[in-house]
Amino acid sequence: MYAGFCLLWLWFFVIGCKLSQSDRQYSLLIPIVVSVIGIIASFFEARFLMENYDGGAGIKPTSFVFSAGVCYLLLSARMEKIYDSINCKIANVIEYLGKNSFVLYLLHIHVVKYTHRMLETTQSWIAYFLVVLILSIVIIELIKKIVPSKFHRYIGIYQ
Repeated sequence: MYAGFCLLWLWFFVIGCKLSQSDRQYSLLIPIVVSVIGIIASFFEARFLMENYDGGAGIKPTSFVFSAGVCYLLLSARMEKIYDSINCKIANVIEYLGKNSFVLYLLHIHVVKYTHRMLETTQSWIAYFLVVLILSIVIIELIKKIVPSKFHRYIGIYQ
């Protein structure tokens, strides 16, 4: 499975190292602005690539800008306090997605590939997102039941 040039992902390791050495008591303004600019730029970049080069999904420079902003935002001390105070059911969903994020990342592109043909008439990106997410979670849960647990870590399931 192709996930881009491996050094691209080094950026997230560097962010983790930097944040582990700080008290994470920084202003949230910059991470929010970087995230918003990154997601807006990503939409424009994807549209440009789709219209001109027949592609645009996946790894793009603007995706990294957005992801870096979100990492700084979610790993801040203030967000940790907010997370600790939220409803238990919401926290359980967030924790489930976090524990399964790697296998979701590995699996979702295959689900997108096969559901794209079925959902190509759907204009709602939210509906498309939910279908892909729900199908991915169902497949993950089936894999957990079918594949022996000693092999889970080899396919991205860490629990």
